[in-house]
Amino acid sequence: MYEMTVTSLNIGLPRKEIFHGKEITAGIGKRPVSGAVSLGKLGFEGDAVAARLTKGEKV
Repeated sequence: MYEMTVTSLNIGLPRKEIFHGKEITAGIGKRPVSGAVSLGKLGFEGDAVAARLTKGEKV
C-alpha cells in the first residue's frame, strides 16, 4: 500500500492577462494556501478554472 501526502494546494481565480498582445482570461497565477480549504461539488473554495475545455471538461 502507498502512503500519499499533499505537500501543496495552490488555488486562485481567473484574471485578465495580456498574451501575445491579446487580452485573455487565465488561471495561471495560483498561489499556495496555508490552512484548511473547503471542497465542494465545483472544486475548492477560492479556486476556479478559466478554460474548462483545455482541462478535458465540457462546459
